[in-house]
Amino acid sequence: MLLLPLFARLLPALQLPQASALTFKTDVFANPVEVARKTAAPPAPTARVSLNLLLTLLWATGTAIGLAQMLIGWLTLERLRSQARAFAPLENGITLLESPAGTMPMAYGLFRPTIFLPEDAHQWPPARLKVVLRHERAHVQRRDPATHILARLALSLYWWNPLAWFAWREFLKEQESATDDLVLAQGTPATEYAEHLLHIARALQPALTGPAVAMLNKSQLTARMEAILDTTRNRATPRKALVLASIAAAILLMTPLAAMQTEPAQVYLTRGIADLEAKNNQAALADLEQARAHDSKVEAAALLWEAIAQLNLKNTEQAEKLFEGAVANGDPHSIDTAAAMEIYSRFLDSQGERDHAQTMREKAAEIRKSQAPALIQQ
Repeated sequence: MLLLPLFARLLPALQLPQASALTFKTDVFANPVEVARKTAAPPAPTARVSLNLLLTLLWATGTAIGLAQMLIGWLTLERLRSQARAFAPLENGITLLESPAGTMPMAYGLFRPTIFLPEDAHQWPPARLKVVLRHERAHVQRRDPATHILARLALSLYWWNPLAWFAWREFLKEQESATDDLVLAQGTPATEYAEHLLHIARALQPALTGPAVAMLNKSQLTARMEAILDTTRNRATPRKALVLASIAAAILLMTPLAAMQTEPAQVYLTRGIADLEAKNNQAALADLEQARAHDSKVEAAALLWEAIAQLNLKNTEQAEKLFEGAVANGDPHSIDTAAAMEIYSRFLDSQGERDHAQTMREKAAEIRKSQAPALIQQ
């Protein structure tokens, strides 16, 4: 999920099939001159807030909240680490520190692995302390603090997607399940381990962990107990080859998804036409200019719709230049160009340019006649 935006930037675009750029909605613009005449006055520019902008702001707000929670958790744990007393001497490069009494054991740290144990853990039975240390060392061994941060970062970016929350919950379950399997594989009896987990769930309260991995989430306790006591469960650690193959499969599945893009020019063109239907002529002009800026292939279509927008605003001089541009930039053998010529001819009639209008109609008729066999075959 974190690589998806990067891949979308780096991979060649896989364009989705698009409809013709020049699609005339004759029920709305069959006679654009008449539409212009019926407009009593040019509509005042409307304050239109882009839906894309609103959605972007909403996404940014949610993402900022998620990242702020991570930052607060990180600052809290860094402060705790700087002030905490050593619980025991350094062990295999792992720092053991005390956390407030009654809090849940947790593993933390990307480059300096740290295990926090409540200060009252000194009074625990040796067997319980041994099990807890095995569990937290397993988190460090699996690099769970690092993957925990990556998964939380992905959740912060994709917070709007219900599937992201589902994946997050399943990730936490699998993280603890894999750690439990490592502890049991080290020779810890399942019944003893389950008993210690139950005691910890009853006696300790979760702290603000943020980027740390807490030993126990009470909402997962029942499922974890069942898994721990399941004697038929396969607790083998996946081989590196299987892990690499899984990563490769995920990337292969993600690649076409990241490459699929919609032409920006088509998006702006479609939105500009929708603006015209809603009589938002100023907004339509802005969108159609964006369409032309993104792709010269839609130049003729965008110019024609801009001409109609200018007609609606009674800017006949601007409209005439745009009509000329639409005809000049269109494919001289295209039905779309023929339609543009026919609309332009109506405009010319309204301006008293009968001869020019007749020339446009004749050219349009020639194009339609030449394209008739191909249309019949379709």
